[in-house]
Amino acid sequence: MQALRQKLQQKNIAASMIVIIAFSPNALSFSNAKQSPALPDTRLTTLPIILYHHIRPITSDMSTLARGLSVTPENFEDQLRYFKKNNYTTLPLQQLAKALENKSSIPSKTFALTFDDGYADLYTYAWPLLKRYGFQATAFIIVNRVGTPDYASWDQLREMERSGAIDIQSHTLNHPMLATLSPDRARYEIEQSKVILEKKLHKSISIFCYPYGNYNEGVLRFVRQAGYAAALTTKGGVQHAKDSLFELYRVRLSTGDKDHRLARTIRSLFGQKTP
Repeated sequence: MQALRQKLQQKNIAASMIVIIAFSPNALSFSNAKQSPALPDTRLTTLPIILYHHIRPITSDMSTLARGLSVTPENFEDQLRYFKKNNYTTLPLQQLAKALENKSSIPSKTFALTFDDGYADLYTYAWPLLKRYGFQATAFIIVNRVGTPDYASWDQLREMERSGAIDIQSHTLNHPMLATLSPDRARYEIEQSKVILEKKLHKSISIFCYPYGNYNEGVLRFVRQAGYAAALTTKGGVQHAKDSLFELYRVRLSTGDKDHRLARTIRSLFGQKTP
C-alpha cells in the first residue's frame, strides 16, 4: 500500500512539472525562440577606385582593344595634375579594406588608383608620374608573365614596391577566367599567386583582383579562404560596403578624359555638382 502511494505521488509531481513547463512564459519563449539572421551591413562609403591597364603612347597600328586599354602619358599626367591641384588624395586599398571592416569614416576627396596585369609601361611611364605628383597606386600582377615581353620584371616590381608609390598585389598566376575552371584549378591560381608574390617580394599579399572581372560564388569563397582581405571586380561603381569587401567596384578614366570633360567626370565620381 505504501509503495502504491509513492508511485501515485511521483506521477502527480511529474504531471505538475509538465504543466509548469507548458505554461511557463519563460519556457514558451525559450522553446519558440529563433536566431534572427544577421542583417547585412549596407552602409555605403563613396571612394572611386580607378582602373587603368596601359599608360603608353597610342600608335596608329594599335587595335581598337589596345587603344581602349591605353591612356597616354600626357593625359595620365593631366589627370594626376587635376587631382593634385584640387586637393584629392589616394588611399591604399589595404586601408580601404580596414576602414570598411571597422566601419571607419574615410575623408572626402579620397580615391584609389589601380593598374591591372603588370605591364612594362607601369614602370616606364606610370610610376615616374605617380612619384612626381605624390600619389600611391596598386598594381595587380599576373605572376607567370613577370619578366616576359611587355611585362615588368621582378627587379622592376621590387624597385616600385620599395618606393612606396606602387603596392604590388595578386592577379592570379595566368590570368584565366576563374569561373570557367575546375574548383581545384581556380583555387590553385588564387592561392599560389599569393604564395609566390609573398616569397618574391617579401611582403604580405592581401588584395586580389579577378581577371576579366570573372568570378562566381565558389571563386569568391576560395579568395576568402586563401587569406585575402578584399577583392576587386570590373563592375562600375564608387560606393562600397563592409559586406561587399570581396566585390569592390571600379571606374575607368580614358585617354579622352581631359580638360573640361576630365573635370566633369571626376566631379561626378565624387557626387559633386559640375559647373
